[in-house]
Parts: sequence; structure tokens; C-alpha cells
Amino acid sequence: MSSKIPTAGQRGDRASTIADFLQSNILSGHYRAGDRLPSEADLCAHFGVSRPTLREALGRLSANGLIVSRRGAGGGAFITRPQPEDCAARIGALVALACIPDAPAEDDGEAEVAWRAPLLAARIQLQMGCARLAALIGADIGDVRAEIDRQSDFSIDDSSFRASCLRMYLALCAASGNPVMTMLGEAVIEAEFRRLTAERIDTRTRARLLSFHVRLANGIAGQRPEDTDAALNALWEYEFNRLGQRDGVEQGQNSFERPPRMRDLRIPPVQHLNNGNG
Repeated sequence: MSSKIPTAGQRGDRASTIADFLQSNILSGHYRAGDRLPSEADLCAHFGVSRPTLREALGRLSANGLIVSRRGAGGGAFITRPQPEDCAARIGALVALACIPDAPAEDDGEAEVAWRAPLLAARIQLQMGCARLAALIGADIGDVRAEIDRQSDFSIDDSSFRASCLRMYLALCAASGNPVMTMLGEAVIEAEFRRLTAERIDTRTRARLLSFHVRLANGIAGQRPEDTDAALNALWEYEFNRLGQRDGVEQGQNSFERPPRMRDLRIPPVQHLNNGNG
């Protein structure tokens, strides 16, 4: 640590300042994952504060998942290395909480539009980025295909269909190969799906969603990011209009394409270029 922090101010303010100062040292790499912070006595002397003030500061770092305290010989406050899935779960919970309106709406449909529309837009945009990356790197999308196969079984119940969509969207994020995009995508998806009600998903709706999912998978498999963009844009339009219709909002003439035939829902094999040897 380069220098002492200002000691003026109330205890709460000083604890916050110390926490920010230590966090800056952690995020800058001055302390690395697994490192132990100096002892409480040394930190108190360094910052010129009492133990209660220091412990309040350390408690804030612990609440943010930056440090963990260990007791006994060799104990102390240690820098953590948060796992991506843990970060996604924490961010998702906070996002879901932040989307809860301050006051309950008189109409349940209006309330759903209010919280879900921003999450839907964020989810689609993050999925676009993940899908483009997956297409560009030629990612293995076996997990995505497996979920599409499950969704094509129209005998499964609504809960199973919804759970399959969730798993497919999470698999899509992972296929990007980018841990930051994966984490952010998972957080938004979890925030949206954990608040979804057990709505009825009729056969026509399932077929439409499935058609978008097939187009998306084909775009990734064929390494055509422009096709993944088109598929997700169409999905966004469909989902947003469907959300508005559940709220009774009058929709103008939409551009929905004709419902697909069942044979169109099968994913064709990827055609590889001839290398000239055959």
C-alpha cells in the first residue's frame, strides 16, 4: 500500500474509505488471489484507526466476495478468486432485485412488461455477442443441439420446455469461449428466468421459439455470424410482441414469418469444404 488514507471523518466514512482503498489495491494486483492481508494490528497502525473501524471495512470487502477470513494458526484475511458461476449468480440476483418495481402495479401484465422488457433486451444483446463469438471460433454446440432436440418433443410439459430454453441459452453463452461474456450473459438470463411465472406455452408458440433456436444453431454451426444476428433479432421481435400482447397492448402489423414445417426444424449437417483430395 502506497500511503495512509485520510483519517478525518466519522467511523462509517473512514471504514468505507479504507474498504475502497484496500479494494483498489486488490483490483490493481498489489494483492493477488491467495495472498494474506497484513494483520489487523498492522492495518490499524497503517490507517490509524481502531479495530472496530478496520473490521467494518474488512466486512465490506468480505460481503463483496473479495476476501475470506480464516481462523486459527496461519489465519487472517485472504484474497479470494471468485469463480465465474458464483459471480454470475450474485450479479443475477442483484439484477433481478433491481428490476422489482418500487410499488406494485395495479395490472400484473403491466408489471411484467416493466421488469421483463429491459431484461429481455439485455439478454438478446448479450446472446448476440456470444453467438457471434461462437460462430467465429467454430464452437462445439453439442449442448445447444441437445436442448433443441428436447424442445422438438412437443409432449414435454411447459416447465420442462422452459427449463430446456434456460439450459440452451446458458450453453450458448458458454460456447462464446469468453469468460466475461459468459458470466454477464448467465447473470442476465438467470435474473430473467428466475422471475418467470408458470405461463402456458402452447404448441404454436413452442414451434416459433424452436424455429428461432434452430436458425441460431445453424448460423453458429455454419460459422455465419450474420445469420445468428438475424435469428436473434427475429426472436427479440417475437418475444417482445408476445410480451406486449399478454399485457393487452395493441400491436401493429407484425413481420412474423410463416410458422415452420416440422421437417424444417431439423438441423441439417454442416457442409465442409472439399480440400481437393477427393
